[in-house]
Parts: sequence; structure tokens; C-alpha cells
Amino acid sequence: MITVTELVEPSKVSNRQPAPIVENYQALAHRLLSATTTAGAALRTIGITSSGTGEGVSTVAAQLATTVAGISSRPVLLLDLNPTDVRRAATLRVWSAQGLQDPSAPIAAPSSGVCESRFQNLSLLSCRDAEQLHAPLDRSKVSALLNELNDEFGLVIVDMPPATESSLTLAMAGLLSGVLLVIEAEGTHHEAARRAQQNLTHSQANILGVIMNKRTQHIPGWLYSRL
Repeated sequence: MITVTELVEPSKVSNRQPAPIVENYQALAHRLLSATTTAGAALRTIGITSSGTGEGVSTVAAQLATTVAGISSRPVLLLDLNPTDVRRAATLRVWSAQGLQDPSAPIAAPSSGVCESRFQNLSLLSCRDAEQLHAPLDRSKVSALLNELNDEFGLVIVDMPPATESSLTLAMAGLLSGVLLVIEAEGTHHEAARRAQQNLTHSQANILGVIMNKRTQHIPGWLYSRL
């Protein structure tokens, strides 16, 4: 499974994304909703990772989550496991910048950490809001948490750190139904992508495919729309 997304500035989740981007995400969402694991079960937890920082994982995860929430009858959760930001306020600023969270909207009680997004059918949870996910990582507790989330949500999309830099990602990868690897179309080095793939394979991750992100459009928009 290979999906291509365009380079968009500013990088923000929006209903006004160019048509090719919307169609690519919708196609990916439909394929994921109809896909199954090697055991024949529906995908319930999907991790999004990369081979390095700055390749657009958080934006891809957010856009995919909003797309799935829009076409699925099941509630969707975007779970932030990316420790780039160390405070809850920073996480909310990121979600706000991506158009997911209204900074003026009320948030959930600290006991649950789950808050509603501005998109119907989509909820948000940051690892910095969930006591169960504090370091050190306990695989049994994380597995129990995922099972608990699966009881409440039809699909959990997990925003994860790079697979070449994070032990958390490698520890989590094998617990998820599947993992998507984000590669910057004109920036990721081949060796880094291969190392990320090998790390995920060694972690017994079910690699669902690759997302070629930030593909630069080299032809005029008016012509591209007619192709």
C-alpha cells in the first residue's frame, strides 16, 4: 500500500484541502477500514511513524483521523504518543494549529485525558494526559490500555516518534493492528527508510504500507486539476 500526499503550506487539517489530497486520504481511509490483520480481524489500532523527525507524521495522523471519522460510523481516537512536546499546553497548541482543537473549547477531566475535537466522531488523547502511559513503558499496561480504548473506539490512530530514534515506537509497534511508515518524498534518505523498515520488522510490526508525504507539485495547479 503506497499513498502519496502533496506538500501543502501552511500544513493544516482543513476541509479546504486541494482535491487530490482529499481523494488520496479518502482512498487510504477506505482501504484501512476494509483491511484486516494477518489473523483476519479488522484493524483497530494503526500507528503512524517515520524514519526521522520533520517528515509530517503528526499532520498525516491528524488528516487521516479526520478523514476516517468523516466516513466511518465508528468513533475514532487520535492518540498522541509523540514526546516532541513535553507539556499538555504544547500538545493542545499543536492540535489547535492543525485545526483539530478549539483552544476555547472545554477539555476533559484530567482523570481520562480524552477531549473532543471540533470534528464529529473524533476524540483526542495525549500521552501526557494519560497516567497509564508515563515512562518507563510497561507493555502489559499499554496492551491493557489499548484493549480498553478498543472497547470505546472503533479505530485508534497513534501518532508515534520515528522508528529509527524511539524505543517507545518499537515497543508499541508489535502491539498495534498495523503501522504506516511516512517518508518525505524528496527528503528521506534511502538508508534511513530501510533502517526504519527493518526496526519495525524486528519489532514484529504489521507494516501496512508507506505514505509518500510532501510531494512537491512541479506543474501548475490549474493543469494538475485537469489531469
